[in-house]
Amino acid sequence: ITSYMGIEGVAIMAGEAEQPETSIPRAMRTMVLRLILFYVVAIAVMLMMTPWRELAEGGGGLTGSPFVRAFTAIGIPYAAGAMNVVVISAAISSANSNLYSTTRMLLSLARSGFAPAGLAAVGGNGVPFRALAVASTGVCAAILLALYAPAQAFLALYGTALILILAFTTRF
Repeated sequence: ITSYMGIEGVAIMAGEAEQPETSIPRAMRTMVLRLILFYVVAIAVMLMMTPWRELAEGGGGLTGSPFVRAFTAIGIPYAAGAMNVVVISAAISSANSNLYSTTRMLLSLARSGFAPAGLAAVGGNGVPFRALAVASTGVCAAILLALYAPAQAFLALYGTALILILAFTTRF
């Protein structure tokens, strides 16, 4: 169910695009190409370079990133640091897009009467600061959870998102 929940980003983009009939299909096509290039091809190359037995050393569990192992095998220095930069920038990008989507969704729900009316207020430049503040509390809670309870953070956040998704999609 949750694998397809990212589609709300397309709906939000369509509502804010100047020419959604041309820009959204183009964005979707380039997104598919980027996914194939950055994920499928990268994983295929990495798996071709590293034998399966080496990927699961230590009793069947991973002892490190397979990408770091592949980069180290071809002699790229500081591979672990480079992968950390990539992972952190991807996490920040994901958090940013989720913050944007949540803020816009709260604004839309407030304008439609499904959320408190105060969240529909926008500043002089069109920024919904109240909705942004509410959405930001979720981001701050996620960061604190990841810092103070990292072992439970993923399941807690995923479970919360799943419950909210199911609650809102079945309500209407």
